[in-house]
Amino acid sequence: MSETLLEKYTLTEGHVYLTGIQALVRLPMDQQYRDVRAGLRIGTFISGYQGSPLAGYDLTLARVGHLLQAHNIVHQPAVNEELGATAVMGSQMLHLFPQATEEKRAFVETQMRDCLYGLAPAPRTVSYHFHPPLLRALGRQRKLTLGPWCNGPLRLLRAMKRLRDGRFDLFGYTRVRRAERQLITWYRQTMEQVLDHLEASNYAMAVVIAHTPDAIRGYEEIKRRRIRETQTVVAQHLAHFITPSPPVSSPVSLSHST
Repeated sequence: MSETLLEKYTLTEGHVYLTGIQALVRLPMDQQYRDVRAGLRIGTFISGYQGSPLAGYDLTLARVGHLLQAHNIVHQPAVNEELGATAVMGSQMLHLFPQATEEKRAFVETQMRDCLYGLAPAPRTVSYHFHPPLLRALGRQRKLTLGPWCNGPLRLLRAMKRLRDGRFDLFGYTRVRRAERQLITWYRQTMEQVLDHLEASNYAMAVVIAHTPDAIRGYEEIKRRRIRETQTVVAQHLAHFITPSPPVSSPVSLSHST
């Protein structure tokens, strides 16, 4: 692009004639002029979907790439809106990665400005999928799908978290919740036995016993099965921990001299 054609982006006085796309290309450069006059060093990162309704915006940015670089502006097109938004969000997290190169760290000394172009997201609806124990007990195998009207009852349930573990906790009487409360006492008693017999020689086994309950995961029957399996394994480890097997003595060879 000749210098004459580039004047629409470089002139700081007088009048220039721009199309809408060219005005959007010049906009971050003008902002950089304002930042420099204010004594600021702010980088600009531009990303978005190449097939956005702003036809030709990414192509025009590419044609003036050397001007963007001179104004501390980086243009990185994306293959869709989601990746463009991810890149924009990542540009705000550069300070979280101390292993970044000096060139990347020098790109922004104070803060970063971002621009994102692309298609507007389509309207989306929210649905909730539930499979509570009561429905499973009644023989329903598939999850229950509820629409946005369920937001109110769900907010009410969230507010009822204050009742958890109290006498008015209706869900606290289920078998899984009762088993979860019993786990606290079981684990405390288990670790007390471990501490009573802890020595330097069995420290590794103590760590294994302490971490074994981490395998208790899942919901309802899956969690209950994991609890039974974990308690069986811990009982076996604890038996060996408290009563270790006696060391096997090596055979002694006797020699007879004549």
